[in-house]
Amino acid sequence: MKRLWPCRLLKVVFFNVILIEMVCVAALWTAAPASYGGKEILDSVATSLIGHEVKPTLFQNGKKQTLTVRAGNQQEMIKKQASSVKGRLGVDVRPVNSKEVERHGLNSHQGVVLIRVHPDSPLAGIGFEVNDMILEINGHAINDLEVFVDLVSALKPQQRIMLLGLDHRSGQTGYVLVVVP
Repeated sequence: MKRLWPCRLLKVVFFNVILIEMVCVAALWTAAPASYGGKEILDSVATSLIGHEVKPTLFQNGKKQTLTVRAGNQQEMIKKQASSVKGRLGVDVRPVNSKEVERHGLNSHQGVVLIRVHPDSPLAGIGFEVNDMILEINGHAINDLEVFVDLVSALKPQQRIMLLGLDHRSGQTGYVLVVVP
């Protein structure tokens, strides 16, 4: 029985390699060409001028669908997403600037700054104020606005989270427990 073990392992590895190759070949034969801005593209990368409307054509399950989208830049998208998270924690935020980094001895652009704290928000209830900072959520460092948006977007209602905050008046940091509404 011990001698059969290597043979069984080889059969499993061989079967998995063949299966992967078959899936790849099938994907190549059944993939429909995609188009972007009226031009066929062979890969998933396409460019357009910011602010212009484009009509990408998508194929899914043999059906063709054309969408109309306006091309934007990543910073605009992040700002829009950041405003959408205000309902999660009840705050509006902005990136930390270089003066704040220097004043508080932070790593380059660590955290986000609260520019508005809604009075009925969970953060207002525990004492956060305008110009205070959030440096971490559940132990995950906030290195930029995009990380903050991603972390807050993933929070579930009634989830308990641990924030590392920085008091803008004293410069002191501390952890607080917050329940997401």
